Amino acid sequence: MSGTADLQNSILAHLSNTSPMRLAQLEHTLGRAGNVITQAMCKIIRRGFVDRLEAGLYAITNAGLQFIKEGGQITSGPREKHSGNRRPNRRMSLGQRVWNVMRMGDAFDVPSLVAAAQNTTDKAPQNNIQRYVRHLVKAGYLHPLPTRTKGTRPGSNGFSRYRLARDTGDTAPTLRLRSNPVEVFDQNTKEVFPCV
Repeated sequence: MSGTADLQNSILAHLSNTSPMRLAQLEHTLGRAGNVITQAMCKIIRRGFVDRLEAGLYAITNAGLQFIKEGGQITSGPREKHSGNRRPNRRMSLGQRVWNVMRMGDAFDVPSLVAAAQNTTDKAPQNNIQRYVRHLVKAGYLHPLPTRTKGTRPGSNGFSRYRLARDTGDTAPTLRLRSNPVEVFDQNTKEVFPCV
């Protein structure tokens, strides 16, 4: 069992005893960073064992409670026996992974998004995520916070922190970079917002 699966089981066990719980409570209880917990939480939600009630607030589902009651353990690897047929490669886009993380936490900065959402095949994820965040701020999706995350280098001003201000649904907004000004197209509401 991988470390990620161990963390998923720990999260599920805590939620089965004390539900709902906030991300900050889980960070304190489990002694793990928020971005690591968020990454594990995404996987548990995809299994249907946990629901996100609001930004940063999670509750175990009936399916999750049943899984615990039956002594189930989340393990790494495929969830069902392999059929022998290859599935088409439908890798989730970087923007969608970033959007999923934004919808789960109370507040975030670009480094935490990079750590939680990047894939080994992504090229220049930090630059792409910074651009995505910058345009979402201009379009009114993200609200910049007054406090910054402490920087890692001497003399650093730290990192800007943000909170999601407009959560319109599961599908990530997309950038229309060829528009002037750049636009954000919301796949959930079919609206377009200029980045001004």
